[in-house]
Amino acid sequence: IATDQDNGLVLADDTGDDELEAGRRMGDRVNRTLDACGYPLCKGGIMAGNAKCCLRQRDWLARFDHWMEHGAPEDLLAASIYFDMRALAGASALVAPLREHITRRAQALPRFRKQLAHNALRSRPALNWRGALEPKEEGDAAWIDLKMGGTAIFVDAARLFALAEGVAVTGTRERLLVAAAARGQAPDEAE
Repeated sequence: IATDQDNGLVLADDTGDDELEAGRRMGDRVNRTLDACGYPLCKGGIMAGNAKCCLRQRDWLARFDHWMEHGAPEDLLAASIYFDMRALAGASALVAPLREHITRRAQALPRFRKQLAHNALRSRPALNWRGALEPKEEGDAAWIDLKMGGTAIFVDAARLFALAEGVAVTGTRERLLVAAAARGQAPDEAE
């Protein structure tokens, strides 16, 4: 089981261009340090050192709106990554309005949620025609991608339920429980 880096920076709207560039340089140093500690750089470049991941709050909001309004395949992929954001350090209050905006806008855009659902349904569990686990074989090694062939299905479903119900939490289990309560499901069924 391995992970890579997915991180970004949210800066205040009044951040100057020089400060923004300094934030990106700091993000790059942190990314390289994490890599040296064993957390590989994100192959997709979703890291604070990337200019697209170190933005002012208003620029993040504009990106989120674009993804939800357009819904192109790359927009849906970005939404499935970035819409799970959590504040870890610093001025974490800058993230709350982003989270609220995503929740409010996505709930008001059934077309966007339908596009996310269609995109999520492309994930398939790593099962063969008998319903048994089907590992991928490469030479002498056999392996199963537990993320794409297992947990991604639950993460995507929880995100969709949360967005549909206007739930702003980000953890998969918490999303499922809170969205179920909002739908009036019995707690033991939700569990």
